[in-house]
Amino acid sequence: MTQPADSTVSLRSSRSPWPRTVAILVAMLLLASALLKTYSPTEVATLATAYQIPIWLTAAVIQLELIMAIVLLAGVWPRPALHAVTALFLLFSLFSGYRAWLGAESCGCFGPVKVPPLVTTILDILVAAAAAFASRFSISEQGGEARLKAAGITYAVAGMLAAVIFISRAPSTANSLSSQTAGGLVILEPETWVGEAFPLDGNLVPPVDMSAGDWTVLFFHHDCPDCQAAIPEYDALASNSGGSVLLVEVPPCGSSPPAVRSATVARLADDKEWFVQAPVEVTIARGKVTGASLELPAISQPLDADDD
Repeated sequence: MTQPADSTVSLRSSRSPWPRTVAILVAMLLLASALLKTYSPTEVATLATAYQIPIWLTAAVIQLELIMAIVLLAGVWPRPALHAVTALFLLFSLFSGYRAWLGAESCGCFGPVKVPPLVTTILDILVAAAAAFASRFSISEQGGEARLKAAGITYAVAGMLAAVIFISRAPSTANSLSSQTAGGLVILEPETWVGEAFPLDGNLVPPVDMSAGDWTVLFFHHDCPDCQAAIPEYDALASNSGGSVLLVEVPPCGSSPPAVRSATVARLADDKEWFVQAPVEVTIARGKVTGASLELPAISQPLDADDD
């Protein structure tokens, strides 16, 4: 009697090298991503700040990439591992796609190696599809308990080492500028400055004395459209209100400072790498920060607004 045809027979050859090949290639990709982010956490730190992602979550992503890479290389739990890879890279594709939609220069997936988000979105989808396809094959687990134990020991060592390196190389915030060395990344989080002395004294070029009087400070990037739109309004604020307005350009700077009539213009010293969400407004009274907002309250209301 003829055996019923099975549509999955062609996909279930235990001799097929496809699942193992996919597992190794994906593991190499995950290792590269984890190692680059661990050794040079600048890009992941800027993304974490921009999207208000806790630092522990970014560190957890690195640990997850390490776990998945080690499991794939060890050949333990092969089919569940490929299913997990499929789900993981679909999530990665959503984030990369969002970054591409925003027009970002890099996805941040490979630390200092800048890869266009559109490229990583396509790559993530292809990896997810390959892992899903490979999981349909008949796969035998390799090595049993011995490989599982070896994988566990390997991760225990690699995971702890990655965590130590990531923490030791993680960028600091502006509240600890004194510990920064030249060329280090400093993440500016103005909302944490409220009630404290303005932490950037000594880092402005040319120097600006804000120890007396009230100041409204705008941090801006030269290539940020919203920043460029806000600059004339802050210049008008300085002219019409008679108050002290400071425009601070965050490096990398443009070829020339903005053309203004009344506002003071300075830039952050380029001996460090700076990151801040911009435009952002900071108010200072006699050297102490009194407010910080991405909503730019100083120009959000008419200058002569009367609430009565």
